[in-house]
Amino acid sequence: MTAINILLEEHKLLLQAVETTRIIQKVLDNEIYYTQIRGMILFFRNFTEIYHHPKEDDILYPLLRNRSQVISPEFLYEVCDNHDDFKNMIADIEDSYLFYHYDELRNATDIYINALEKHIRKEDGIVLSVAHTLLDEKELETVLQEFQDHDDRYGYKDDLIRDFLKIESLNEAF
Repeated sequence: MTAINILLEEHKLLLQAVETTRIIQKVLDNEIYYTQIRGMILFFRNFTEIYHHPKEDDILYPLLRNRSQVISPEFLYEVCDNHDDFKNMIADIEDSYLFYHYDELRNATDIYINALEKHIRKEDGIVLSVAHTLLDEKELETVLQEFQDHDDRYGYKDDLIRDFLKIESLNEAF
């Protein structure tokens, strides 16, 4: 597994979570919805903020700046700014959740998952499609090791994924 493949796999998992959330968004009963959406909020916040975005913002993207005409440094800064926007969106979702503002919660969640999906597709198509060609073998190995060290430092990534997959399997009935 390469560092780029790790990010692509994490994007794939996040897109699965987007689809699961879309199913939950269709639940009409607010109490059932409220119970089901909680796990997705926790998954998105913890997975993106603890595991995924730091790998991009702190490890890979700084190496890619000024390496290619295809990926401008400004574009990479914009992508990182999007990550901050997502953190703010999740905070808004959590506020709506805590105060039982169902309509706001549904609306903020829709905005978040649509923006996240668009963002991932842009990263996959522009950044990750060429990233492996911009780094030499030693850099790619270093990035991979830093990704692994990052995940090991925080430690419960597998539990978080397992919990999401349980939520996903419960919602397949809908």
